[in-house]
Amino acid sequence: MLATFGLQRLESGLDSETFSATDVAEFLEQARADDVRTLVREGMPEALDGMHRRLQERVYELEIAKLYIADDEWSNLPTPRYADNVANTEFQQSPHANRV
Repeated sequence: MLATFGLQRLESGLDSETFSATDVAEFLEQARADDVRTLVREGMPEALDGMHRRLQERVYELEIAKLYIADDEWSNLPTPRYADNVANTEFQQSPHANRV
């Protein structure tokens, strides 16, 4: 009888961390190597949280990148769009033109 209560307690702990088939399918479609490593070491809840956090960071980075793309009134011309590169700290613009 004591074993029955022990197993019931063990099963109730396992039932609280159940995942649907869609959660598992989403994880398998979008997981990277570090997500699988997290799954093996820490379990499915932490692996899903890490994957969702990584995907949200990527969406946020894309939204920030859209802010730096210069948009003008001639956007229908076949020229490439200019993206302002604010991350290039090694190049510093000269204050005047070099007429060499």
